[in-house]
Amino acid sequence: MSTDNGKIDLMNLAAYLQQIRQNSDIVFSENLCAFQLGSGLSNHNYLLQDGVNKWVLRVNQNASDGFVRRKDELASWQIAGNAGLAPQLRFVSSTMDCFLSDYVETQSDWSQLAHDVDGAAVDNQSICLRQRAPQLLAQLLLAMQDLPLPQNHISLSRQWQHYLTQLHHIAVKLETMASSGPPNTNQLAISIEQWQTQWQRLQRLHHDTQLKIDSCDAVSLRNQYSHRDLTPYNLLLSDEHLLCIDFEYACQSHPLFDLAVVLQTHGISSSQQAQLKALYFSKQQNLKLGAEQALPAMGALYWTYSAAWALLMAGQSLLNGDESKLLPHLAKDYLSWFENYYTQAAK
Repeated sequence: MSTDNGKIDLMNLAAYLQQIRQNSDIVFSENLCAFQLGSGLSNHNYLLQDGVNKWVLRVNQNASDGFVRRKDELASWQIAGNAGLAPQLRFVSSTMDCFLSDYVETQSDWSQLAHDVDGAAVDNQSICLRQRAPQLLAQLLLAMQDLPLPQNHISLSRQWQHYLTQLHHIAVKLETMASSGPPNTNQLAISIEQWQTQWQRLQRLHHDTQLKIDSCDAVSLRNQYSHRDLTPYNLLLSDEHLLCIDFEYACQSHPLFDLAVVLQTHGISSSQQAQLKALYFSKQQNLKLGAEQALPAMGALYWTYSAAWALLMAGQSLLNGDESKLLPHLAKDYLSWFENYYTQAAK
């Protein structure tokens, strides 16, 4: 983990720090300082440093896509943490609005492996990471198949239907806002129209999406522990093995999903991808023979779900008003991400 920005005023975190002081055995000295960590798409993260002691404070946002339940997230995080696959939790607030976990010192920045990192910035260190990536990723993925199953179960079909239902409700509300609400600014009216256009585009993927779900379900023998968002930004390399962070979508689900996400989001070569798949399928116990043939469909589902998520968050932002600060980004940001994700899904 690395800090994107400089030191921040502790007064901005005073309410959370007070909860930690009053409800845990952690003691902060007068030397405590805080730094903004790379911001996630739905939460805010801070490095707390007090001498040699370091923690990560995550401040959770109230708004979500309706799937995120903090109780389920914590249970999945603890399962992974107990197996040495995640940083250890040190404090959870009673309202679950903030978590405190150990800060992990990393050997290298794993996010260098992201597809969207500028190729010109690739250096010897990132080349070395790519060479080691298949073995490290396979080790993590295979360790996850042996984890206890979380109680939370999200099937491929349930996730898609959930997004369609939520998006339909938002579409109705935005239509009402546009036609009978108070006078809208030109920019808001334009944004609502953009949202409605993207909603129509997403709905046109429905038939193909259902076919992909059916083909993927046909190769699964049983559910397993699934992180469901194993992008390079949610992985840390420490002591020669990978740790996961951000368990908002972790659950028991399809045993091919995490591999598909890794292949779609990591900038590794075709030969490195082949090596990773060979390692994974040689010891995977929850898939039928020939399951590799469903990987393209599963990869497309990942981008379809990502596009639906971005559109849902954009709709919430428009309904709440960008200035409400319920979401860490503006509607235009989410709509931009939708376009990127949709392009991948529709390939």
